[in-house]
Amino acid sequence: MKRQVVVVGAGPGGSSAAFYLAQKGLDVILVDKETFPREKVCGDAYQSSLYPLFKEMGIYEEMEANLQVMAKYIRQFGPGEEEVVFKVESGEWAIPRRIGDDIIRRAAVRAGVEWMEGFEGTELIIKKGRVMGVKGIYNNQDMIIEADLTVIANGSHSILARQLGIFNNDPGLYMFAIRGYWENVKNLEPGTCCWVYDTDWMPVVDQALVDEHFFQPIWINSLDEEGTKASVGCCVSEGLLRGHGMSIDEYFNYWLKHSVPGNRYLKDARCVDGMKGWRLPCCSKIEKNYAAGAMVIGDAASAPDPCYYYGVSPAMYGGKFCADIAEEAFAENDFSEEKLSEFQKRLGAMYDPIWAQYVEIRKKIVGNRDVARDLILTCRNKPEYPDIYYGACFSEYMQKVFNSSAKMSFGNQLAGRD
Repeated sequence: MKRQVVVVGAGPGGSSAAFYLAQKGLDVILVDKETFPREKVCGDAYQSSLYPLFKEMGIYEEMEANLQVMAKYIRQFGPGEEEVVFKVESGEWAIPRRIGDDIIRRAAVRAGVEWMEGFEGTELIIKKGRVMGVKGIYNNQDMIIEADLTVIANGSHSILARQLGIFNNDPGLYMFAIRGYWENVKNLEPGTCCWVYDTDWMPVVDQALVDEHFFQPIWINSLDEEGTKASVGCCVSEGLLRGHGMSIDEYFNYWLKHSVPGNRYLKDARCVDGMKGWRLPCCSKIEKNYAAGAMVIGDAASAPDPCYYYGVSPAMYGGKFCADIAEEAFAENDFSEEKLSEFQKRLGAMYDPIWAQYVEIRKKIVGNRDVARDLILTCRNKPEYPDIYYGACFSEYMQKVFNSSAKMSFGNQLAGRD
C-alpha cells in the first residue's frame, strides 16, 4: 500500500494533522491500533485554547453538545490540607476522551482521510536515512504502508519515535498517573475541580527527594450536574514516589484512606472502571520532533507543558503546523531533515515562551511547599473572598513571587489564546 502521508495514531494530535493534511488535498491514511471510540486515560479536559481549532474543523457545536459539565470552580487543598475555592473565568469542557477524541477523528474522515483501525505500527521503514512509511500488524498479518511523509502521533510509549531517538527519559520531566471514574461521590459541588497537593503527613523515606519533587498529585473533577460522578486521578513523578517509598497505587490508596478530601468526597464512592495508569511526559521547551521523512506529534514528542502536563493543545496545534510544513515539503519535493526541522521551530515559537514561564511556575510556586501553602492562605484573606477568580488571582500571586510587574499568562490563556 502506498499513500502520500501515513499518520500513525488517531488521538487529537494525529486526527488534527490528518484533517489539515486532507484539507490541503493530500492523500492521507490515518491508522490506529485501537477500535474507536476508545478510552483514553487522562483528565478529560478540553481547554478553551482548542475552541478555534474545533471551529475550523466544524466540530465546535458537537463537542459542546457532548460536554458533561463545565468547570466553574477550583477547590485547592494545600500541603497541610488548607483549602480555598476559586471561580474559573472561562471554564473548560469536561468530555470523556472516548467521545471527544472520536469527534475529532470523525472530522478527519469527513475531510477525506482514509481510516484504518486495528493497525499497530511496529517499525518505521527507513531507506537511505529517510523514513518512507511504516510496518505494522493488521488482522494478525504483517502489513506495509509506504508513504512520502510519515506522521508519528501514537503516544508517549511510541516505539516509532524511539526508533528515531526521540524519547524523553528525564525523570524530572515525566510522571506516572492513574485515573478512574467514580460514582456515589458525596459533597462535591457540581462543576468543581478539586486539586490536592502532596500532603505534609505522607510517610517519607527520603525527605530531599520529596522536597525536590513536591507537586500536586491528586484531582477529583466533577463530571455531572449533581456532583455525584467524578474523574479521580493521581499524577506523581518518579522522584516523589521514591521519596515516599511507594508505588503510585500505594500512594493513592494511602491518601484515600487518610486524607480529609478523600474521606469527604470518596468515602462511600466506588471506582466503576478500575484505576488505569499511563506514563505522562512533558518538556521544558519543544524538543526535536522531526527526522528526514517524518514529523512527531504530541506525547510521542513529549510536548505537554512542564507544569500541569496538559498535552492536547500542543498536539492539536502541532497537527495543524505539521500540515502547513507538509504542504511546503510536497510542493518543493523536499522531505529532508533540514526542511522538516521547521516543525520544531514553528511549534516552539508558539509554545516555548509559555513553557519557559511554566517551568518557573512549577519551580517557584507549584513545586514549593511553603509557597503553595501561602498562596492558599493569601487568597483566603482577600476581602473579596470567596468571589475570587483563579487566573487573575494566580497571575497576581505570580507577580508577587517573581517580583515582576509584567502581565503573566496562565491556564486557558495558553499561548495567547482565550
